[in-house]
Order: sequence, then structure tokens, then C-alpha cells
Amino acid sequence: MLDRVPNDQLLHADNILTDYFRVPVRGRGVIRDRFGRKRRSFAVEMMGSWVGDVYVLREEFHFDNGELQQRSWTLRFTDDTHFEAVCPETVGRARGEVNRGDVHTRYVFRVKIGGRLIALRFDDRIHFLDEGAAINVAVMRKFGIRVAELVLCMKRIGPDS
Repeated sequence: MLDRVPNDQLLHADNILTDYFRVPVRGRGVIRDRFGRKRRSFAVEMMGSWVGDVYVLREEFHFDNGELQQRSWTLRFTDDTHFEAVCPETVGRARGEVNRGDVHTRYVFRVKIGGRLIALRFDDRIHFLDEGAAINVAVMRKFGIRVAELVLCMKRIGPDS
């Protein structure tokens, strides 16, 4: 579990990240190999909420082969713009920064490939656009070599979109 945020003023300090996911978000995306070829496509639904002093972001991925992946990220803000996050698939803690209309997060994530779990280093960026849209691009590396990329287009779907 993450360390407790020492400054009570930071608790529930909404920013573009927590505000965006306060209503349901749906998206479609692809995972491309290092040569840019599409390897998988998926649909995703996400929504976040405050639970005590942590922000929980729930994700549900539906892949083109019928596979379903569900996960919950637990985020704890360390100041107005920085956070740490964990989920069962992360190795250690993800570290992120909210900056204007973008979120940049770096982490090591265990990905199932060919029946094995492989730890990949993610460089993950969300770019928030107008009208409730966002684009997420996550570059995956192993031993410093780019092995794959996730590209996701998202849209808020709630009444407060």
C-alpha cells in the first residue's frame, strides 16, 4: 500500500486526471508491435472515484480475442501535481505527474505474452482534448528497446461530459 499523504489539503484535490474519470469513460484502442503492426485491438470502460484518501481508477478491457481484463489502480497524490499508483500488475510503484492538459506516468507492468508474464517498462501519456475526448499513448520497452505501443482514444459518456 502507498504511504499516507501528509498534507490533508491534498486529499480530494481534483485535477484534470481525477475530474476526467469522475464519469464513465469509454474508449477503443490498439496495441502495435515495434514495427507498427497492429497485434490486438480492444474496447475499454473506465471510471474513477475517491475512496477515503486515495483515488481508485477502475478499468475493464475487452480484447478482440474475447479476453477480459479488469484492474483497479490506487492513486495517492504526493503534492498538487505528482502521484504514485499501484495495481496488481505493477512492479513497485508507478510515478506520475499531472501537467496542464496532460498526465505522464512511468511504471513497470507485468504483461502476459505467450502464457508468460513479462515485466515491461511503460512510458504512458494521456493528452486531454476538448469535448470530453482524450488520447492515451503508452510506449513499452524491455531492456531499453521499444517492443510495443498502446494507442487509445477515449471519450467521457456521462451526463456531465
